[in-house]
Amino acid sequence: MTRALKPVPAQAVPVPAPDFRVLFEGLPGLYLVFDTELRAVAVSEAYLAATGASREHLLGRPLAEIFPQAPYHPGAPAGDVLLDSVRQVLDTGEPDAMELLQRDLPQSDGTFEAHYWTPHNSPLRDPQGHIVGVVHRLDDVTDYVRMRQLRAELEQQAQDLRQRETQSRRLAAELEVVNGEIATKNKLLEEASRLKSEFLSSMSHELRTPLNAIIGFSEILKDGMAGELSQQQRIYLGHVFEGGNHLLSLINDILDLSKIEAGKMELSLETVDLQALLADSLLVVADKARGKRVRLLTELSPSVHDDVKADSRRVRQILHNLLSNAVKFTPSDGSVTVQLARVPRERAANAVPGFASGRRTPLPPGDFHEFVELSVRDTGIGMRPQDLDLLFMPFSQVTSPESRTQEGTGLGLAMVRRLAELHGGAVAVSSEVGQGSRFTVWLPIHAAQPHQENLEQLQMPQLTLRSTALIIEDDDRAATMMRLQLESLGFQTRRALSAEDALVLSEHFVPELITLDIRLPGMDGWEFLQRMKAIPRWAQVPVVVVSVEGDGRMLGYSMGVSLVLQKPLTMEDLKRGLEHLGMARNTPRHTTVLVIDDDAQSVERVAEPLNHLGCVVLRAYGGSEGISLARRFNPDLIVLDLEMPEVSGFEVVDALKGDPASARIPVMVVTGRDLTLRDRQRLSGGLFELVNKTEFDQGRFIGEVQRALSPYVH
Repeated sequence: MTRALKPVPAQAVPVPAPDFRVLFEGLPGLYLVFDTELRAVAVSEAYLAATGASREHLLGRPLAEIFPQAPYHPGAPAGDVLLDSVRQVLDTGEPDAMELLQRDLPQSDGTFEAHYWTPHNSPLRDPQGHIVGVVHRLDDVTDYVRMRQLRAELEQQAQDLRQRETQSRRLAAELEVVNGEIATKNKLLEEASRLKSEFLSSMSHELRTPLNAIIGFSEILKDGMAGELSQQQRIYLGHVFEGGNHLLSLINDILDLSKIEAGKMELSLETVDLQALLADSLLVVADKARGKRVRLLTELSPSVHDDVKADSRRVRQILHNLLSNAVKFTPSDGSVTVQLARVPRERAANAVPGFASGRRTPLPPGDFHEFVELSVRDTGIGMRPQDLDLLFMPFSQVTSPESRTQEGTGLGLAMVRRLAELHGGAVAVSSEVGQGSRFTVWLPIHAAQPHQENLEQLQMPQLTLRSTALIIEDDDRAATMMRLQLESLGFQTRRALSAEDALVLSEHFVPELITLDIRLPGMDGWEFLQRMKAIPRWAQVPVVVVSVEGDGRMLGYSMGVSLVLQKPLTMEDLKRGLEHLGMARNTPRHTTVLVIDDDAQSVERVAEPLNHLGCVVLRAYGGSEGISLARRFNPDLIVLDLEMPEVSGFEVVDALKGDPASARIPVMVVTGRDLTLRDRQRLSGGLFELVNKTEFDQGRFIGEVQRALSPYVH
């Protein structure tokens, strides 16, 4: 129970004798002495120094005035805690220890620093043992408290570290489990990738093999190489042939896209003639364009030379996809314009040519400063802005009502993008509904590197060295017949639909022979002859006029024509005429050709035209059997497939080259495989010609056989 304080009179308060005060003032500890009336009667110098108080402020004053607020217990009423302790000592005569005291003391720099004391209150007795006061002592425990606080902080940090260590161990264990799962999934993905590659390879072989039979034998039948057919039969076989080629193109797109995504597509870079590739691609879509009355226009910049290094087959694929789409989506009486220009890197990296609404892909980083810009612009149905976002994604198609009437798989433009990026280029599209679309492809221009090109010529054996004949003919059937006839005589062919197209080709192409129809749309054959003779590069090229007009022979000869033949033209007529010019190869008789392929249908497909040539055909259905027959019969030519089980075509070539008796036998490779540089190097020296099985053409094949066998003609 707290005892009430007695009022203190205002008169002077008696204090202890001087020696009493002096005793406390000189003590080294922190002392403050109260009498029984609770007035301060003595204080040590150490107390004054520690608390910052003055002696005048303390002595003679009541405890309640000295400590108006409880410094020891912030939650208690003013002075109650100290007052209770002092009264307890006065009542009981027993010392009392109070709770820890914290006090912020001002520093010389104006800041405050926390100090800690332990207060003790003890009775002060006279010689007779009577209590005459209370000694209030403060023990400075600041260092101890700080050490204890530091220890507590360290213990807390240690506990935090232990918790973090426990968490780290748990996370490490979880991470180990996750890593194990990732490793397992990676193995599964690698296995899936391997199985996918094996499946694609197997699917490629399994699908191409029957397609080769469908395409090849339908071509043999429709071309009459196995006997005469009715007109209706030829039409039906034409549908089979076209359908097979369409299916083959779809399979090729899927397989090519898979190769690119797997990072397994290799480019065969070479210096390409873009204008020649463009001319060929325009010819491919010319029939469809003519059927829809769609005009094909070109705007070719003279700054585009032959310094573009690219994969000609893939560039042709880009051109074909863009032109086919443009013709497909352009209504009748519209136009498709192809532009070819040389542009700086800044334009290739940022431009979206054409309409206001467009999209583009980023240009890959590289050291190329100039690019070829190839644009295909049409006056077709156009596209909405929202249709452009997914345009270059695989299997995506525009969903507008106008486009739904058109067939397609959504692979063509995805292939354009991937092939352009594989070359180090980019693509862009812009469009406006009802106005048309413009697709742009940028391909890098390589700096001239003559030493590198020479090295590549040494590494890559030259596989095609045939004479090229240019067929100028607007009638498709007549042009096809002329192509087959010329290719069976060993020529490589190109076609121009008009005299104007042929003159465009003269800027970058010199054929060894020209066949010319007189009745052409636009400029006729006679006017073409006049202009052709004014072109120095073409002035000496032999021209064979093939026309239904029989009365133009003398006029033709007067204009420098080498030969005039009249339609209908038989194979024998053409062959005799070219023999007269010294440009035909005789077909060797009793020549032996060994065909090596594990697929029986492929063997027969190759053997059929060889039989028509009068060759003796030996058949081997595996690599080991082929090596044995080659050594036994020493054939004049070997037609070889590369992808065979047990003994591959590469091993057959190695075995034949290693035997002096068979080392000089020319080998013609017929395969659907895309040959890498290493593949070609392995075949170098034993390879005479390469024929693509997936694009097998009877006329071209016969021509290659003629050329391969020409050294054996007596």
